[in-house]
Amino acid sequence: MQCYFRFWPNNKSRMYILDSTSEFVKTHGLQAGDALIIYKNPVPGKYIVRGEKAIQQTN
Repeated sequence: MQCYFRFWPNNKSRMYILDSTSEFVKTHGLQAGDALIIYKNPVPGKYIVRGEKAIQQTN
């Protein structure tokens, strides 16, 4: 499963978009409040995407 990011110049910075994440989110059962974490891989041009569930607080 692959996610893709793209960017374009926006004034003096860049605007980034992460595409093709819906299948990743479904497969890992992610919901609102959970996180997608992106790591830069030592292989040039490659990144690792990881999903992390939000911590559930109990009373």
